Amino acid sequence: MTERAFPTINGIAVSPLDIWLPESNLNTNKEKNYNNHHSEWTAKRFGRSILFQVFRDLDANQNYLPLDVHAWLHENYGPPKMPEPFEAMDRIEQAFYECENLHIKKTGGYILRLLDLSVYQQCEMDYNKIVRGIR
Repeated sequence: MTERAFPTINGIAVSPLDIWLPESNLNTNKEKNYNNHHSEWTAKRFGRSILFQVFRDLDANQNYLPLDVHAWLHENYGPPKMPEPFEAMDRIEQAFYECENLHIKKTGGYILRLLDLSVYQQCEMDYNKIVRGIR
């Protein structure tokens, strides 16, 4: 296994569709041969911070990949460098103003939820707590 960090730009992981990936050997016409890849993996690294969990759950930070390609990606790359709080907050702010969705795992699959004002404000409060020590 190669432990090179997954590439980032300004602290944000690039889409795996923007790097070279091998062709899948699976029947890509079957949904069962795909699963979800979070560009910002793993959830445990982000802890309980709503700022980082929302950042991770941005729909733009997730891609469905063929199972074998997804496995190859994790065998050849380590997780991307952890973004700085300001990088995560900047990306969330952009997502909020562009009306992006969150892609949230629920029992039996995923749901899309608008990154609304309430969630955005929770991220701002968490950001202030992390960076500025405000409670």
